[in-house]
Amino acid sequence: MNRERLRREVREAARQAFAQVRASHPNERFYAFALSSNDDAVTIVPAANSVEGLHRRAREYGSPISDWLRWSTAEWACQAEGGDYFDEIRARLARQGRTFRRDVYEAMIGALADLDDEGFFGTGAARENVTLFCTLAHSNDSEWLENESARRLNPLAVYEVFRQVDAEDEDEDAG
Repeated sequence: MNRERLRREVREAARQAFAQVRASHPNERFYAFALSSNDDAVTIVPAANSVEGLHRRAREYGSPISDWLRWSTAEWACQAEGGDYFDEIRARLARQGRTFRRDVYEAMIGALADLDDEGFFGTGAARENVTLFCTLAHSNDSEWLENESARRLNPLAVYEVFRQVDAEDEDEDAG
């Protein structure tokens, strides 16, 4: 598998997916964008959430806004929206087997980093309001990928807020 080609294709699919999300929800304030995969690394799914989407989801569930709801990409208002831009990539990954997992995860992180370097997620103070990360659906490794990607993709202050939520969850699990 050509790592640079995969990164480039993931970047362009993410650009199109996230641009579609923004165009579909022009009056919403997006606070997070993510790419999700699975343990086999045979899929990549875009996800985005806005403050307004978070509030809608909380009302739908009849629950208060929690860190779980805020950061669980499977619960986001724009989970998988624009996912069709990844169809060709997913088909090729499915044919590759499982030996390239690290390459897929690195391509996901790299694609978001490339878009961030272009200013796609904002610059200056606007960028400080957006969290970028990658995750794995239903995986014991999801926490590792979320933290590693968030550390690499975000300004330190943004990462520290994201990491603090995870540390609080660990304290609750221990208590």
